Amino acid sequence: MGFSLNLSQFLDVVPTTSSAPQGLDLAVEAIDDVIKRIEAEMDLLQPNEFASAGTIQSVSFGGADAAPNLALHYTRAHEVTWKTLRGVKSDLVAFQEACRTAKQQIVLADEDSADQYNRTRTAIEALEAGSDQHQGRWDHQQAQQDQDTTGGEDL
Repeated sequence: MGFSLNLSQFLDVVPTTSSAPQGLDLAVEAIDDVIKRIEAEMDLLQPNEFASAGTIQSVSFGGADAAPNLALHYTRAHEVTWKTLRGVKSDLVAFQEACRTAKQQIVLADEDSADQYNRTRTAIEALEAGSDQHQGRWDHQQAQQDQDTTGGEDL
């Protein structure tokens, strides 16, 4: 029985194309891969099946007084390995969900930020349009040009 789970691919993932997943998408994808590998190992290490199929009799460890303890610890080590993998898988699933939640929150923050930016830009454009009116100046200039030189008032 060999434990062949290699996590180096999880640590050294580099996207090869611009369409490859990046950031949290990449983390979720990599975690999926590690979870699948852990599940494959757990299928090989089932403690219930091992209790009968993988049991090593204490006499196999020799006739010394420690033989029964060696057999017991061998069986317990197998169970500890399986339970540890189960715990690591649970941790990875929780971390994967945290990555998904973080991504959702980041997307929402981006959308909120974009909405706020657009509202601010619209407000600034309205202020610009409102302050770019020259009606008062134009009326002033027209009033100066259209002066009644006869002395009558139209007001």
